[in-house]
Amino acid sequence: MASSLRVIVPLLLTTAACTAPTRAQRAQEAGYELNMGLRFSRTAAALEKVARKERAAFLERHRRWHSDIKIDDIELVGTSMRPDGDAILLLSVTWHRVNGLSSHTTVVGQRWSDKDRRGFQLFGEERVQGDAGLFGEADATPDAATAAAPPRDVQFKTIVIRE
Repeated sequence: MASSLRVIVPLLLTTAACTAPTRAQRAQEAGYELNMGLRFSRTAAALEKVARKERAAFLERHRRWHSDIKIDDIELVGTSMRPDGDAILLLSVTWHRVNGLSSHTTVVGQRWSDKDRRGFQLFGEERVQGDAGLFGEADATPDAATAAAPPRDVQFKTIVIRE
């Protein structure tokens, strides 16, 4: 009896640790794969997680990433499951313009769905709060004004001092 318990107890503990992930965890995993792909310029891999009907709009929203806008960090800050089974992921995106000096933070809401049971896919995203400009929308930040201003001459007058 004691020897059978030595075999059964570890087996039960191992089985309990190997439970299937929840829907929220699967949505978070899909979100992580897409957003890390975007952050590190793996757009083709990220597109696999975007619903077909959303892909053109998705590419348009992210068209300036890695050319005009550099992504510094993407952090998952919240997940909620809707009654219809869709997931809402909230992401904090820290970014800066290539020609700007300021760092910006934008909170993005992404809607994920697994209606066809083939895995969660992105069906939409929008800026929820924070700095505008991440998705190409107009903003009035100093970086935008600086980018529009023509370059000015920053050469100082040369003064020669001799004895």
